Amino acid sequence: MHKSSVTIAAISIMICASCTGTGKTTEQSNAGEQYTLMVGSYSEPSDKALRVYRFSTADTTAVMSGALPVSNCSFFTDITPGGIIYALSEQDSATSSVVSVRFIDGDDMPQVTGRQAVGAESPCYIQIVDSFAVTANYNGASAAIFPILPDGTLGERSEMLRFSGSGPVEGRQDAPHPHCIAVTPDGKFMLVNDLGTDRIHTFPILPTSTSPVDASAMTDVRINAGNGPRHIVFNSKGDRAYLINEVSDSVTVLGYKNGILTPLQYIAADTVGAHGAADTHLSPDGRFLYASLRLLNDGIATFSVNPSTGLIEHIGHTPTGGHPRNFTLSPDGSLMLVAARDADAVEIYAIDKETGLPTATGRNISVPRPVCVKFIRKID
Repeated sequence: MHKSSVTIAAISIMICASCTGTGKTTEQSNAGEQYTLMVGSYSEPSDKALRVYRFSTADTTAVMSGALPVSNCSFFTDITPGGIIYALSEQDSATSSVVSVRFIDGDDMPQVTGRQAVGAESPCYIQIVDSFAVTANYNGASAAIFPILPDGTLGERSEMLRFSGSGPVEGRQDAPHPHCIAVTPDGKFMLVNDLGTDRIHTFPILPTSTSPVDASAMTDVRINAGNGPRHIVFNSKGDRAYLINEVSDSVTVLGYKNGILTPLQYIAADTVGAHGAADTHLSPDGRFLYASLRLLNDGIATFSVNPSTGLIEHIGHTPTGGHPRNFTLSPDGSLMLVAARDADAVEIYAIDKETGLPTATGRNISVPRPVCVKFIRKID
């Protein structure tokens, strides 16, 4: 076990949703930085599945502020300067929706301000692109585009980008499966990672009144067959991208320059053949890359990043609770919070600043079937 670079104080202050029934701690935190933390979960249709907490990085206590009526909340955006967040209710094509929520006047709890139908099955990712919000629709083989109105709510869907094709892995790549929307660091291109076709669809961003992109100018970056590209992150320099491949349980390092993504390295995140890699994030200082792994050997893979080349080396595996679909890092990089869906918990890990390796603190936030967790804003 590696020594943490942070001191996790007040061990006796346990996060104990079973004691309160609300996800609150037994007492308030009175030290360290305070953040609004939000957690989305897969749930029964009647559940308010977007939960809001006040979280302390000093002692990892979490106090639940409340929950919002977003059923099956699979993903949500970062907060906008106007205090808006767009959250997905992942359902079938008839009932899937995007929900606008807004923090008003510094309140701990945001309010639901709007809701729009996606019109496609299984939206699993949403990204702000210029003055639009765009969803990746996993079983809809599409990306839906919504204009952002002056009040921050979304207008009705203005466009649906549809994809075709397949990949070689039967049962996993029989059709397109968009799983991520990203914007290149220079702001010139929108990327759609397609797990089903082993491609990154690339669109020039040419915002108009009805669309953020020129759909007729789409090009493709081809990832090696059978990889199943899922999520992507860029480094702070903007010249390297790190792509987690779900089907092959691997990471692809890509170079980026002038609109061109070039694969530079393929490296295994796990070798047990689970075909369930899910999420990836860089540490705030860019020295380490993390990837979550599900279905077998569930946990977090840690890679060191070469500061000169941007290439990576696998340096460790940290076991987690079942099905770590999504995770996040605290803004200072000292903590990792893992949404372990099948453990009904957001698990809290301390990160050693020198080695980069996460270590379980033994403290969790009790949440039914969590699948998305994010630090939203610092509370002054």
